[in-house]
Amino acid sequence: MGTGAAVTTLTPITKAKMDLKLESVAVADVDSNSELRKGILSVGPIKQVDALEFPIYFNKKVTINKIRSVLTTVITTANSVITAKNNAGTAMTDGVLTIAESGCAVGDEDSCSPSANNVIDTDEKMILSHNGGPDAGEAIFFIEYTLTNP
Repeated sequence: MGTGAAVTTLTPITKAKMDLKLESVAVADVDSNSELRKGILSVGPIKQVDALEFPIYFNKKVTINKIRSVLTTVITTANSVITAKNNAGTAMTDGVLTIAESGCAVGDEDSCSPSANNVIDTDEKMILSHNGGPDAGEAIFFIEYTLTNP
C-alpha cells in the first residue's frame, strides 16, 4: 500500500446472518422446479402390527409429493394400509399406501402420490396412520417433499 491509501473495515458476518441468507436463497430465490427445493426424509422401520398415528414434523413449509415404503420384515395375515394425513388429521387425497400381504417379500416397494391436502406448514406435522392389520412385518418409509414458499 502506498501512503494515503484508505483502509476499509469489514463487518464480520455472523452465523445467524449467513443462515438467514442461505434460507432466503434456498426458499425464495430458487426456481420452484429446482432440485434444491426437494428432499427425502426416511422414517422407520415401523412395525406394521400395531394401529398407530405416527407424526412426522417439518421445520419448513412443505408439499408432500410421494410416500414410499420398503419392507424390512415380511407382513403376514392381512394387508398393511397406511393413510397419509395432514396436520389437521385430514387424509391426503391419493395418500393411501397399501402393502399387500399376498406374495410380499423383504425389499418390496410400494408408493402413493398425494395430490391434495398435502401441504404441511412450518413446525407442523404430517401423520402416517396405520390400520394395524398384519400379524407381523416392518417397513421403512420415505417421504419425498418440496419446500414451499411461506
